[in-house]
Amino acid sequence: SLDFDSNGNIYFVGIRSPSLWFGNTTEMSNNTYNGITEIPLPLQGFQGVDSDLISTGSIAVDNKDEAVWITMLAFGYKGQILKFNTNNQTFDTFDLPSQLNSPVGIVLDDKRNLWVTDHGTSIFFNFLPDNKSITEFATSKASERIFGRSESFTDAAYTLPYWIHKA
Repeated sequence: SLDFDSNGNIYFVGIRSPSLWFGNTTEMSNNTYNGITEIPLPLQGFQGVDSDLISTGSIAVDNKDEAVWITMLAFGYKGQILKFNTNNQTFDTFDLPSQLNSPVGIVLDDKRNLWVTDHGTSIFFNFLPDNKSITEFATSKASERIFGRSESFTDAAYTLPYWIHKA
């Protein structure tokens, strides 16, 4: 997942990477690491979880607040949202309730509210960091028209929302 700041620089994460990456686009050049800076992610909240299960999901840059929002997960075990403050290079960590343990997609709406998908369920949610409130929404019911009819399909199937995009 990648996003740009108001100066045209790039922030990105990769699945299974324990880092946020910053690219100064004026210094970057093909086939080099020029202009690329690694920013290690705080993983203390995942102590006791197999490191092979810990992954980043997506990012969203908030240019007004000078922050980068990052989803972190240990699929099926734990979910977090991280806020990287680009001015002072610090992180704020928000633990999610146990039923939201697979946050992947993240986007800011026009009012700078965060919207997140939980890939392990049929849920997407609104997260307000100021008061840490979460409002959950269910995606449409899984349908055999989409998944096909097979012995493994049940009415309890999840839709597994992944990415999210603001048009």
